[in-house]
Amino acid sequence: IATTYKISVITSNEFGSGTNANVYIIIFGENNDTGKVPLVTSKTYSDPFDRGHTDEFEIEAMDIGEPKKIKIGHDDSGF
Repeated sequence: IATTYKISVITSNEFGSGTNANVYIIIFGENNDTGKVPLVTSKTYSDPFDRGHTDEFEIEAMDIGEPKKIKIGHDDSGF
């Protein structure tokens, strides 16, 4: 069964914050994890992860039970 997860990412306003890299999230739940899910299309900004922005994403993934922790990473591309 697929579930929609709503994700908010706040990027710092400090100099040098932000990235153009390919960002992903893994949500770990009581039953499983989502695997790497790319965070591509922000509902709030056309260019996600810019300095000082709060980006909101909706992702579809299998039901993992109650979320327990997350991991956010990127592929080191971009700036």
